[in-house]
Amino acid sequence: MEDRIEALLRGSQYKQLREYEFSEIRKYYDLKRIEIEILYVLSKADEHNTSADICRSLRANKGHISQAMDHLCRKNYLTAVQDTSDRRYVHYRISDEAMEIVKKVTEKWEELNRELFAGVTPQELETLKNVAGKIGKNMERIIGRNGR
Repeated sequence: MEDRIEALLRGSQYKQLREYEFSEIRKYYDLKRIEIEILYVLSKADEHNTSADICRSLRANKGHISQAMDHLCRKNYLTAVQDTSDRRYVHYRISDEAMEIVKKVTEKWEELNRELFAGVTPQELETLKNVAGKIGKNMERIIGRNGR
């Protein structure tokens, strides 16, 4: 397979770019990368705001997400609300204290995406979304087949 495609699938260069771009925000607010991502995802989540929803969205380990969400709650950046119809579920909401962080993260994320996709036509972007979706489904199928 072509090196550029393998590098894109590996995602290490993208992770490195995100680490660099969000480092100031992370340092200023004393947050980890996953905590920044959780705040961003929750800002767009509507009713899909349980830890299970966040795990699915970020494709991350449940324990890792749970620790990060606990830390965000201790810093008063998230509030945990028990589900009224099913006590097994806890819904997370971004607190007013964290709204400034979410605003900065969203602005930085949008700026980064504008730069990343500069020169990419809407048609090319749509093709990329379709191909990435197909590859993602194939990966899930392979993982499922192997019992992981």
